[in-house]
Amino acid sequence: MSASTPALRAVLLAAGALAAAAGPAAAADSPKAYARWWVETYGVIEPSEQPLVDRARDVFVRLRAVADTSAGISPRLLVVRFSEPLAYAIPDGTVVLSSAGLALAYGGVTPAIGDGRLALVLGHELAHGAKEDFYLFFAAGPRGLTLRRPAGATLDQEQKADVVGLVYALQAGYDIDEVLPQAQRFLERWAGSHRGATSTHPTPRTRQRVLSSRLKAVRDSLDLFRFGLRLYQLGRHADAIDLLEAFRPLLPSREVLGAIALCHYQLALQALAECGDETALRFRLPTRLDTETLARRRTMRGSMPCAESEAFRSHAREAADQLRLALKQDPAHLPTYVNLSSLYILMGEEAQAMDVADRGLKRTADRALRLNQSLARFAYGEATRIEGLADEALEQMRALADEAPADPVAAYNLAAMQSEKTRPAQAREGWERFLRLEPDGPYAAVARTRLQLAPLPARSPAAPPASPLPLGDVRPSATVLRGLQRLPLSTSNAKAAVYHGDGLAALELNGGLEVVEEELVPALPLATVAERWGRPRDRIETTLGTTLVFDGFALDLVGDLAVRRAYFTP
Repeated sequence: MSASTPALRAVLLAAGALAAAAGPAAAADSPKAYARWWVETYGVIEPSEQPLVDRARDVFVRLRAVADTSAGISPRLLVVRFSEPLAYAIPDGTVVLSSAGLALAYGGVTPAIGDGRLALVLGHELAHGAKEDFYLFFAAGPRGLTLRRPAGATLDQEQKADVVGLVYALQAGYDIDEVLPQAQRFLERWAGSHRGATSTHPTPRTRQRVLSSRLKAVRDSLDLFRFGLRLYQLGRHADAIDLLEAFRPLLPSREVLGAIALCHYQLALQALAECGDETALRFRLPTRLDTETLARRRTMRGSMPCAESEAFRSHAREAADQLRLALKQDPAHLPTYVNLSSLYILMGEEAQAMDVADRGLKRTADRALRLNQSLARFAYGEATRIEGLADEALEQMRALADEAPADPVAAYNLAAMQSEKTRPAQAREGWERFLRLEPDGPYAAVARTRLQLAPLPARSPAAPPASPLPLGDVRPSATVLRGLQRLPLSTSNAKAAVYHGDGLAALELNGGLEVVEEELVPALPLATVAERWGRPRDRIETTLGTTLVFDGFALDLVGDLAVRRAYFTP
């Protein structure tokens, strides 16, 4: 990888930092700060003319899903007709990409490598947009664009954009190891069109040394984030927090803050469940709930009300702090509005929940926020006895249930509201409707109790597939693991390491192999998954796909294909 790093450094600089740098206020004074100027001056390339435009948009959407948008503007991609490879972030939130740059990214390589090339370039631009480091052209003429770099543009800005852009590309799932070995000629050709602008930058040797060290730090640290999210999916929330907190100094983005918050959210739910409180199951809050925690036998009933216990309040407060910080960083991030409003409902702070849901709905009519708005209004109306408020909220939930008849979340909440309003005939019909949609699981157990039905007999889970590496103590596996690359991870509470090699990745914590991941080649169709293992115990939606969690293993889906399997001890 080090042999390609100078060229990588060159293209990332050429792709966004070779033009004149100005602060946001100065940049916005120019007509070039707005997408309209680029459209009128150069014209737009549409997918009907160049199918690669659709592919570029897909890359951009994946990057935007993990990028920091704390500047409050939702980035968008504009591909313009221009004969040199160019990419620029401008103050109105647009990332401008030239048709020549698009063609060069995909020229002579597989589509996957072209995606990775473009992810590096666009990730760099999104990093500039997040920090409002905007770069504009000062003049355009028959020989192209005249570029100038004033004193305001710093090398530090460029180095940070390099690193953050690379993080975005890796987080979005692009295999940069496949891109870099074949990338040098491409990168040099892109940078070569801007020779006059590169003279103010350090020598290639310096760039290589600086970027190589940072690339290694990024790559090593991304394993903290990757396995932190995996441990969250598998219900190992305390361990997940340890890894995510160790990753946080590198990139304290709203995605990292949100993941930490969700771990504390689940630990707060666990405190309620272990205490014996039914609050966790009063409503079905539209966020990523750990159903295994909720299904746990409730045997630890204490004398203090569960929602007032320190175990619950400390985790709930920490989750709220992280989500508020994430929302301050990125006021446009809808999952944060959903999670924070759900948390406030769980905490009994319905007025706060209504405010958060209302603020989010001013941005978009998101269904999860509409569910939370209804739940918060209902709970607030019941608590305050404000005339008609709870009834209006119930009708709002009924409309949401009718709008999506196959949605078990709305069906459960409608039945719960009808039960609390003492409408037994409607409640019975609602619980029966929910059970037809979701016949088993912790929420189904509540419905069966309300209907005075006998619990379902415990089902024997299908045998999980065998892990390619033995889980547990690493010492008996030393011979097998010797063929893999071992990278120590720096955390505050655990001795951790990650193993990589031959389509495998594994997490070691305190001398034990806790998680093993395996790329599935060929991928498994979803129909095959259902036939072999039935219903998953949990289904977790992410920005890049879906994870199905079974007893002892999990499957990462892309579309209708399982592309990765994770093994763990349930």
